[in-house]
Amino acid sequence: MDIYELADAQKFFNCNRCGTCCLQGGDIAITDADVHRIADFLGCPEKDRTMIPLAKDRDKNGNLYFHRSHPCFYYDKDLKACRIYPARPTACRQYPYLLFVLNGCTKEAMELCPQVKDARTRV
Repeated sequence: MDIYELADAQKFFNCNRCGTCCLQGGDIAITDADVHRIADFLGCPEKDRTMIPLAKDRDKNGNLYFHRSHPCFYYDKDLKACRIYPARPTACRQYPYLLFVLNGCTKEAMELCPQVKDARTRV
């Protein structure tokens, strides 16, 4: 698949909420809009780092990131689910195909998703 087909595939991607991506953790880019949406969802101030664990500084491109954790801070191991799924960050919404196209994850990270593996076997 070329990048245009991958980006288009995102429209048809149906997350089964297995948690595989959440278990990987890693550097998740967070936008200001993400912080606002998560704070609204959690009912906390945007600057509450106990509820929204952002790294202290922005990167050279102005991006914010969650503190690296494995699994993701918001992944509930008992429920095997994201505690903020309706308010999840843009990067999580773009996973797997669009995030890969936008250089937000590696091909290996994209292929961890069982839905991606399943789609490849059906082609």
